[in-house]
Amino acid sequence: MMLVFVSLIIIKSQVGTEEREVDYNNPRISKISDEAKRYLAKKSGKYEHLIERADVETITLTFSFLLERTSVLVAVKDKALKEVLKNLLKQHKLTAEAKIIEQNI
Repeated sequence: MMLVFVSLIIIKSQVGTEEREVDYNNPRISKISDEAKRYLAKKSGKYEHLIERADVETITLTFSFLLERTSVLVAVKDKALKEVLKNLLKQHKLTAEAKIIEQNI
């Protein structure tokens, strides 16, 4: 199981630690990124270009791992991010492979 923390693109697994960049050349990831921006903007009442890049990358990185058939645990502090991530996972039928917890730090 991979562990993803918001704003940190460092992945810890049983094998070790690695850095990962989001592959926006993948059309499915690019589409998810666009959807994440749109939903986050709507949820927060902001324009899409004002959405924090870390929030979008957290969502797209989560999907990157899920598309590789890796289960993911995501710890989030932002309630809007948590809700958008849950909705996108449900929409793309990937809820069983991901667990989202609220980080209380």
